[in-house]
Amino acid sequence: MAAQVAPSWSDPYYKLGHAYLNEADYEKAQETFKKFLTLESNSTRAAKVKKTLEDLEKIRKRCP
Repeated sequence: MAAQVAPSWSDPYYKLGHAYLNEADYEKAQETFKKFLTLESNSTRAAKVKKTLEDLEKIRKRCP
């Protein structure tokens, strides 16, 4: 996995986060997107990921 070979690359975390979203594994998606944000915090993609994390948090609050 690219994230293991080069952990400072943000792109694998971005793609992996979306893969977890598609599988409805919201906990892993959140964890992965947070790692992405530590590597790339001021880009257009980062703004989208922040919004996605906000949405995931709302989902978590609604589901026990």
